[in-house]
Amino acid sequence: MLYTTRAIVLHYQKYNDKSLVVKAYSETDGLNTFFVRLSGRIGLSYFQPLTLLNIVAYRKENNTMQNLKEVSLAQPWHSISSNIIKGSLAVFMAEVFIKSVKQQEQDIDLFKFLETTTYNLENTVDIPAMFPHAYLIGLSRFLGFFPTLPPEDAMPYFDLMVGEFTDIIPPHPHYTDSTETALLAQCINWYLGEGKVHFHPDKARRELLLARLIEYYRVHVETLGTIKSHIILKEVLA
Repeated sequence: MLYTTRAIVLHYQKYNDKSLVVKAYSETDGLNTFFVRLSGRIGLSYFQPLTLLNIVAYRKENNTMQNLKEVSLAQPWHSISSNIIKGSLAVFMAEVFIKSVKQQEQDIDLFKFLETTTYNLENTVDIPAMFPHAYLIGLSRFLGFFPTLPPEDAMPYFDLMVGEFTDIIPPHPHYTDSTETALLAQCINWYLGEGKVHFHPDKARRELLLARLIEYYRVHVETLGTIKSHIILKEVLA
């Protein structure tokens, strides 16, 4: 059966010289794998991380891979493809997403989140150094482990396994110390304030916070593994 939808590219790998296997998150079906035949009209540029496409594909029951029949750009991203910092952020976002999201079912709100975040990345002039941190916190809401709100009375620890601030050292190694906890509390308040709360940590603190947020994901997402693009991101955001 043929169907039409919008889809956001996450990753591709070459099947052979003339075809690809593409992972994408679609508006109608969630995470999907597509077999793509390259041609004069359909080239690699369509399948870069976070490219937003209009697609027509064949849906087959009990088939984990669908054949892509037609594809066109739903929204071209000019600055993401030409700016090394934005391009690196797109790779990071796509890698985290594909390693964290597994549902092959429609989730309009999650699709809109990824679309809107990509749109903001494309159209921002001054790229916020805290962009990847905001993305991780925002995505965690859809994955079911959005951290609890920081309490008014500061607590010295954040339990990464339960996502809560606490004044008791957790009985496991996955928690933040007092310095990291204060930093994380500021970051969450900044995120919830949509940038209106003043928060401009230096490079060392940004890197520390990003590492802890990735650890937070690793605790909650068994399949996350190593985030390879994180290393490149540290260099371009320096």
